[in-house]
Amino acid sequence: MWQTRRTTRVRRGRTQPSWHHAMAGRKHRSRKSLQGILLFALAFITVGGVAGLRSAGAHDRDLDDALCRRDAPLPAHVVFLFDPTDRHSAGQYRTMETEIVKRAAALARGGRLSVFALVTDTAGSFPRLLFSRCNPGDGSNTPAWRGNPHLAARRYREEFDAPLHRSIDSLRAMASSATSPLLEALYRIIPAAFPSTIGLRVLVMFSDLLENSDLLSHYKTGYHFSDVERSVYVQDVKDALAGVQVVIYKLTGEQSASYHTPEHTQFWANYLMWSGTDRDDQIIKLH
Repeated sequence: MWQTRRTTRVRRGRTQPSWHHAMAGRKHRSRKSLQGILLFALAFITVGGVAGLRSAGAHDRDLDDALCRRDAPLPAHVVFLFDPTDRHSAGQYRTMETEIVKRAAALARGGRLSVFALVTDTAGSFPRLLFSRCNPGDGSNTPAWRGNPHLAARRYREEFDAPLHRSIDSLRAMASSATSPLLEALYRIIPAAFPSTIGLRVLVMFSDLLENSDLLSHYKTGYHFSDVERSVYVQDVKDALAGVQVVIYKLTGEQSASYHTPEHTQFWANYLMWSGTDRDDQIIKLH
């Protein structure tokens, strides 16, 4: 008959079976194993966190002040030009804000978004640049072992999203102006903003499209494209919009309604064709 072997070990008048000591040893080894696993996990997390911070730091060194990569061409550049020379309706401002936010959300990581206003800034630069930064990524697609998703999300909020919304707010606060030199603004923006090395190129305009400058006044001298065709503002944008997606929100109101004639539409159709895009159906009337 099988019997449990017992050894007699006297401690405080009691005897302990040998299997009791075997179990106690196993428990001790289990505790040591658990401690080892916890220490290993802690070390892994610590090293991973440090590596993530180093990775984020290294990534920062690859970016310029506008959060754009120094060593690679832009995958996209979306440019907004807003014309505040006339007061616009609340609905028009909401459409503008929605369009900017939508384009920013769809912007690829590393892509750039710029916002210009058709006014002169305090330093004399025209048009005024309100915002121009690259999307640094919000961390949603960054695994912890490659970087720090929380730091990435914070940088996106503080250095990209918040400044963008401040620029949108500033557009609402701008006063109207007596002039609207659209052709000059486009001349100063287009060639520099859309080199062929950029993948996706988009120009979005919010304007009544009524040129009113020393070069031409749609209010006084009419809509003849031939009157401006030889100016530097037109000559230097020849074919410059080739391959660029152009969307124009034509802001109309009661005061300017009489100027939005078929001849006015044809003027801008001629401009778009001259600058490299043969489509004029991207002009969206916004009342």
